[in-house]
Amino acid sequence: ESGADGNDPLFSIKRFAGSPLIYKPREQYSYSSYAFVLLSAVIQRAGKERLSDQIKNRITQPLDMGSFQLDAELDMQLNWAVGYKKNFVGAVARVPEYAHDWKHGAGGYKSSIVDFAKWAEGLINRKLCSEASEKAMWKSQKTSNGKSTDAGLGFFITTQNGTLKVSHGGSHSEARSRMVLYPKAKHGIVVLCNCGHADPAKISTAIYRVLKK
Repeated sequence: ESGADGNDPLFSIKRFAGSPLIYKPREQYSYSSYAFVLLSAVIQRAGKERLSDQIKNRITQPLDMGSFQLDAELDMQLNWAVGYKKNFVGAVARVPEYAHDWKHGAGGYKSSIVDFAKWAEGLINRKLCSEASEKAMWKSQKTSNGKSTDAGLGFFITTQNGTLKVSHGGSHSEARSRMVLYPKAKHGIVVLCNCGHADPAKISTAIYRVLKK
């Protein structure tokens, strides 16, 4: 549960440990936040150190992402945006503070937009992993019958105008995010919205349209 030990994804697995599989492995694709929580625990075990330490040593410190942290409830943290959503009559209202830190790799962290951009730039310029790891991450996985899923290892993989497009979005009731990368062209866009009714994909698309003019 949130707050039990925000640095250990093992405490989060009990939320879904008894849930049955909806498909056999590779039978059909279905996005699962719980699967990313489980993957966080696997990374912790394989890396032989706490997940939070691996993130710090391998990602946030090398990229100087000083704002990156677990998405716990606000506690004397300055300059963090509050979240909003539309209620059932369409009025915008502030969302009560909620800690998402139990989700870990499924969306349990937060950062400033500047640090989000640093992470995207690090991916584009291969600052975080080897060429072999990048190739594996950005390869569309297939089901057992050979059908492409458009899902790589942690990213969605498509082509646009013949160019590799790597993307991922995130959503909570009070926030939305979007990252779009074109690695071969060496550019990308990141979007953060502090409201649950935003459509960051429309924002990133509109920005690209302007940049192409």
